[in-house]
Amino acid sequence: MDSPENISKIIENRERKNLFLAGKIIIVVGITLCCQFFVCGIIGVIRGYSIQSRTPVIILLVGLFILLPFIKRYSYLSYLYSFMIIYFCVTKTFQGHYKIDGDDLYDQGNYQAAMYEYKKETETWYSRLSYNYHEAPSMLRIAECYAQLEEFDQARATYKKASEIFEGYYQGRAKQELIELDKALQDIASYQKMLDLETDDNRKADMLFDLALIYRGIKCDKKACEQYYAIQN
Repeated sequence: MDSPENISKIIENRERKNLFLAGKIIIVVGITLCCQFFVCGIIGVIRGYSIQSRTPVIILLVGLFILLPFIKRYSYLSYLYSFMIIYFCVTKTFQGHYKIDGDDLYDQGNYQAAMYEYKKETETWYSRLSYNYHEAPSMLRIAECYAQLEEFDQARATYKKASEIFEGYYQGRAKQELIELDKALQDIASYQKMLDLETDDNRKADMLFDLALIYRGIKCDKKACEQYYAIQN
């Protein structure tokens, strides 16, 4: 029959084994939570746009927090920990600067160059390695640039694409912009037919003013100005 001392040692050894096993399980869970962020980045690159959720970032932070107590004990965890922090910081550092440059060019009226910058924000592969909240507004800006350049078919296609790949606010906004663009193009075609038949200058001026408002509504400032000049003439 075992002595009380042997029994206590057996219990103590079992507890150690259980703690060791629990620690291993926690480490595996932490590594899994961290690596999912990297996997989501790869998925974003493959499918052509970033993961449209902040959830992977939250999961990553939880994983890093879980691994924190084990870093000193296991050297490989310190390497993984450092890698994930660097990966997170680098992906966030390179996001957004193309959109800032695009906004400056858009405000200057250089829509072709602005669209080029916005496309780099949405198409550059390393911008897709984590959730990029500059991506959706940049794509909507691309559609606006197409409208400013009177390339309405391209603007429509861009709004449609944005409504399919994004979620939440930007998906709703893209759908609304697409509806408004389609309606505006129909109204423009109707007004053009009426203008060709109209002989009264006052009525023509009213129609041209309405046309200018429609063009302004779909972000086509050049065509809007043309209507105002036509009224003056």
